[in-house]
Amino acid sequence: MFIPLQFLKHLLLALLLFTLTNCAFVIKQSGNFDENPYYQKKELLPPKTFCPHNKRMLITSGLLFKENFMAFLSKLQNANIVLTPIEKFVLLALLQQNLRPDLASPTARLQVLTNNHGKQQYFNFIPNKELIVAMNDFAVLEKSIKESLPAEEVLEDSKNKKRTAKSASKPILKSASFFPYLFGLEQLLKSFNSSRSLLQLAEIIDKHYHYAFKVEKGFDQFLASMAPSLASSETWKRYFFREDEIITKGELLPKINYSKLIQNYLQSFSDLPREKLYSKKTRMVEQNADIFPNASLFSISCNQDLSLYNQNKLNISATSVETNIFGIQEGDVSILAASLQSPSSAPIYKDSILISGGIPSDEYNLVCLLVPKEKGMPQISFLIDHDRDPGQHAYHLLRKGLLKSRSAKDFDHYLKSSRYLILQNPLRLIVESQRMQSSETEQTFKLNLPIYNANSIARIIGHIYTTDESTFVTEERSEDILTCL
Repeated sequence: MFIPLQFLKHLLLALLLFTLTNCAFVIKQSGNFDENPYYQKKELLPPKTFCPHNKRMLITSGLLFKENFMAFLSKLQNANIVLTPIEKFVLLALLQQNLRPDLASPTARLQVLTNNHGKQQYFNFIPNKELIVAMNDFAVLEKSIKESLPAEEVLEDSKNKKRTAKSASKPILKSASFFPYLFGLEQLLKSFNSSRSLLQLAEIIDKHYHYAFKVEKGFDQFLASMAPSLASSETWKRYFFREDEIITKGELLPKINYSKLIQNYLQSFSDLPREKLYSKKTRMVEQNADIFPNASLFSISCNQDLSLYNQNKLNISATSVETNIFGIQEGDVSILAASLQSPSSAPIYKDSILISGGIPSDEYNLVCLLVPKEKGMPQISFLIDHDRDPGQHAYHLLRKGLLKSRSAKDFDHYLKSSRYLILQNPLRLIVESQRMQSSETEQTFKLNLPIYNANSIARIIGHIYTTDESTFVTEERSEDILTCL
């Protein structure tokens, strides 16, 4: 979307430098300005936002699940089952499917930020859209994959192939037929040279994880909002309803048979190489250093071009998509993941609580890697979600001076600062008035456009790695639980 050049330039500059002018408007309370439920008031977690003296930490939602997972790891340790950091992460990721079957389903997109002893990487596991969209029938896709044609050649061949009504009626490969979440876990094990397979880790869960799964915060809201649609499925009636009522927070969920799930995944398209069906890395855009203070000290890459905001272009989506965040750190190995999908009302399998869904586009979750150009400088990575335009917040964060951070305390300081969001149709400004300093509040009242208050805007979770510390950095806005072990 596009805003008039001069207006947006003045608006962004005014907000960043607090030199605002003109008449005052009353800040209206959130709850009515937008239908997005994320902007509603919510409880704040205890302000444990990073672990300054610990190198073992866990990020997950669900208080009960957190306690059970920690007990599970202790149980494995007592049984002399030695696990590497990536294997513990994969166990955590598999169990997330029982915690959030709507967001951590096998059909979900999986975004992963890793730091392995100072080496940063970003993975984005999704179905290979070029192959899926290009092919009009399964036979052509099967042939092209078996012959290992590059995606560009497949597209060209598909474009030149004459289509008929008969060929168009053949079975079409849908993205819902693919399990990028499980493919991602399988590839991460290979990337970290794990001696255990995905199936072996699933068998460990089936044998040793004997803790109850209950509906926890987040999934209860999904169930309540989707109750009418879920009621149309016999599978969902069996798992998610008691008589005619949808189950609520604290009620039991059946445990997934993880070995069976992985076996089904491994057998799907078993005659085709899975690496051809999925994409495991996404396009990263090297950012223009001229638009950010101190940017000459870092190489900045994100999955979105932030210079567009400097050209007065916004990337506002109609709505935000909920994301499930989880991660683990052991020593100098950290793995932070986000799973997301647009859930449908259909199960993955007939007798499964796992919910299928579609893959949202890249605009929903923004990821950035900040790689230092000089020794002694920190490595920083972060993910922004739960917002209609995450790129705005990355742009503002870098403009405010995030690149001056030299420690987790500095990083934490920038995440705690107030945020704002520009929305259009009609043009308006959303602010976190309770987090604003008095000078910011005073100047904001002078802005000549409608202003609305939100209890919290967006969610940012990141990681910082220096010679002295390595830690996740979360924020009290987040409903995710950081535990320093």
